[in-house]
Amino acid sequence: MDEKHKYKVYILTFILDIFLILLLIYKNLHLLDKFWIYSVLFCHVIFYYAVKKDKIQLIDILHYLIAIFILFSLFLKSIFIKAISLFLIVVIQYLWIYEKICILNKVGENFGFSDILHYLVILFTVILSINIGFSYSKNSPIENINNISNNIENTVENIIKTTEKTALKKQH
Repeated sequence: MDEKHKYKVYILTFILDIFLILLLIYKNLHLLDKFWIYSVLFCHVIFYYAVKKDKIQLIDILHYLIAIFILFSLFLKSIFIKAISLFLIVVIQYLWIYEKICILNKVGENFGFSDILHYLVILFTVILSINIGFSYSKNSPIENINNISNNIENTVENIIKTTEKTALKKQH
């Protein structure tokens, strides 16, 4: 990895770590969500070491794991983990465009950097965004208000029907 990119990688990884640790502290997470976070944090410790010591093979393995963790986030419950994964995908795509390379590579290497991968990542960005939208709509205050409104409406309809039946019985 080029020296000028190491600082970007350190800062980005550190920002992700802060958000993940805050999630662990402040959110009630499902077991699988916690496992995902602990696994990512463990990989980040190894990643810091690999970048510092310039362990290319280890960085390449962790490079693959980035994609696996991001893909796996699609199946987790936490909307926050999904949002963090989406943030990372967008930053990676921005860096690909701005730097014209994957910053985890040495100059002249193309590992993890191709047109096909760009198209797949754009597609997955859309899929993850839609998944976040669906996750949010299931838990959103607006959806809860709609459910309450529907329950009230159904209750009122039942009261009216019951009142009408009672009034008809009294007439007979």
